[in-house]
Amino acid sequence: MSKYYKYLSITFLIIILWCIFVFFDYYLDRSFLPGLTLFFDYLFSAIFLVGISLFLFALRFTKYKSSVKNSFIYVFVAFFDMFLSGAYFLYLILSNNVKEFFSSLEYINLLVYLLLVFGVYFIVDLYKNIYKNPSLLNRSIKLQHDIADNYVIALQILYSLLVDSGNSHWAQWIKKDIYFWENQNSVTHHLKAFGGMGSINDIYLENADIAGVWRNNLFDITKAFSWSIAKRKISSPTESFYSKDPQDISGWRCLICNHAIIPTLSIEQYLAATLLPKLFVEYAIENRLIEILELERNIMLDSVVKRRERIKGLIQANNITLSMNNDWLKVCPKCGGNVSIYRWTLEDNDTKLIASDSNLKFRT
Repeated sequence: MSKYYKYLSITFLIIILWCIFVFFDYYLDRSFLPGLTLFFDYLFSAIFLVGISLFLFALRFTKYKSSVKNSFIYVFVAFFDMFLSGAYFLYLILSNNVKEFFSSLEYINLLVYLLLVFGVYFIVDLYKNIYKNPSLLNRSIKLQHDIADNYVIALQILYSLLVDSGNSHWAQWIKKDIYFWENQNSVTHHLKAFGGMGSINDIYLENADIAGVWRNNLFDITKAFSWSIAKRKISSPTESFYSKDPQDISGWRCLICNHAIIPTLSIEQYLAATLLPKLFVEYAIENRLIEILELERNIMLDSVVKRRERIKGLIQANNITLSMNNDWLKVCPKCGGNVSIYRWTLEDNDTKLIASDSNLKFRT
């Protein structure tokens, strides 16, 4: 919608400039019949517009139909045609020549008729294209609404997370982003935060406990969301926004005795990376995205708790030790041998645990 208003504004500006030119062309004319100058200015303008109108009308029946209807020239011709028609009819009324116009068949009459017909046709066509197409109108309105709501809320979430984690520099940066959007509808400052060394992409919030793991994942999701909105890639979160490859659960395995260990925080990392994006989308759709900050409550949702317990039971059923110690493991606590990082993949709705080593599979 906004582009049509822009096209209309430019059209009216051109009409005003045309009127100024015609006025001074007539006013400064020192010939014997200055009225002819005014007549020829109008005549040449009318012929030019009728020619373009015929060309656009022909294009309406080609494969370029859609692009033509959404172009500036279509809007320009539609309203300039109507303006010239209105100007001539105003002249007829003031000169009391209305009856003569409709009773004669002069070439100027034909031009005015064509201007009127094409002007009405193009304007009605534009009306049908914009206002009679609900999907086009609603999509435009929804885009602006979603950007105004979701973008600001995403920035508020980022600001809160940064303040709570002590990242004062980036917290102030995001605060400026909110100011620039609310006062100038500008996202330029926010986009400057991304990319390159030392950018906001390098910020990693603490994750020493369960809440920290979820908080850091929320920070990454919200960053991706705010950037996508600022780049006009999306206006609201959808499944395609957060779809990623299946998450793995990481842990340790002894290279000597094959003793396997999975820290509890690895389970939380899996749950946060898997469930938090879905909660993010759900809250945004329900217009309560700001509630995603209530991580303590989200962590203890029934669906999250049940899935957490199911995964723990699956790990123990596969003879893998569940450790509360989340520090870096250097040697095997069972035999003292060297250990390596190991990963397991959950499949079939968390009922199957498959090791990354194809020769070692754990199943329920």
